[in-house]
Amino acid sequence: MKFLGYRDPNPPCIPKETGFVGFPDPPTLPSWISQEDVDYYAAKYDKSGFTGPLNYYRSIDLFVPLTLFSFLFILFVRRVSIGKW
Repeated sequence: MKFLGYRDPNPPCIPKETGFVGFPDPPTLPSWISQEDVDYYAAKYDKSGFTGPLNYYRSIDLFVPLTLFSFLFILFVRRVSIGKW
């Protein structure tokens, strides 16, 4: 699947016959995202970095029990209120 353009998974190799001839043309953006969107997300990334999202996923185990408890509480309250009607 091509996501935000095509990337070759193989390591870069310089052919012995031609040598280094320059960079290939960058792939074009897909139709569902514009250059303005990419610029917006790049500016947000430059401003805040990626530390926040990484820390969230790194510490996800700390939040799972609290989320499960909240879900069970809401489920219990809804069942009790349905039973009264």
